[in-house]
Amino acid sequence: MTAPLHTRCPKCQTVFRITAEQLSLREGRVRCGQCQAVFDGRMYLVELRHKALARPEYELEEGFDPTKGPPTMTLRRPIGSEGEAPQASALPADRDEEAPLRLPGELATARRRLSAGELWGYGLATLFLLVLLAAQMVYGFRDRLAAEYPEVGDILRPACLQLGCRIGPPHEPGRITIEASDLQADPARKGLLVFSATLRNRAAFVVAYPHLELALQDVQGQVVSRRVFGPAEYLGPKASAERGLPGGEEYYLSLYLDAGALRAEGYKVETFYP
Repeated sequence: MTAPLHTRCPKCQTVFRITAEQLSLREGRVRCGQCQAVFDGRMYLVELRHKALARPEYELEEGFDPTKGPPTMTLRRPIGSEGEAPQASALPADRDEEAPLRLPGELATARRRLSAGELWGYGLATLFLLVLLAAQMVYGFRDRLAAEYPEVGDILRPACLQLGCRIGPPHEPGRITIEASDLQADPARKGLLVFSATLRNRAAFVVAYPHLELALQDVQGQVVSRRVFGPAEYLGPKASAERGLPGGEEYYLSLYLDAGALRAEGYKVETFYP
């Protein structure tokens, strides 16, 4: 076993125990555990008599690296009355192999290089998502787009045939209103009621014909009968549910209802799309 040596800090004059193996590392440079001063331990070696130290003796810090700032450490126990100093451990052999710390500027440069390398991938993915979103919006509003913009409809119809979908008049709640309506008993046939109404398309483009809900009420206003009529039931031969009601035009309809024994004193009619 190699005999321990002692070195004295030139700044605070504290004496430390050190081994020849520790002095052979890092060209003999050591750091004082008392005042943190860095010095060449070989130049300040001292010979001590047993139990005759001028100052308390401390152990050298493990993992010393003079190129770095002082690390966090605890002060070692000084030599007691027995005159025996704690044995210093050898410096880790792999401290010089640690990767150098990157500065913020170097990290930012690395990020910029990585982003530049992936720019095309991100751009293509974003473009694909935008095209997919636009296609979904066109598909969902295809009826409205074709009705409001006929030139767009000329493009969408062939494409829709290839995809197996159809384009028809758009459903626009509130665009078609009931301008006038009437419910009367048929004077020629007992038990029959004649319901008539005028539908008006207030939009500037063609709109699908709505369904009609007719509710018959008694004298207290309670519903005694309710009927729903689709376009195929109230449209005449000259009208077409597939073509819809052109913008700004009106349609007059007339329906015969078999009231039977019902005594209808009033009614309520509404339009809706199923």
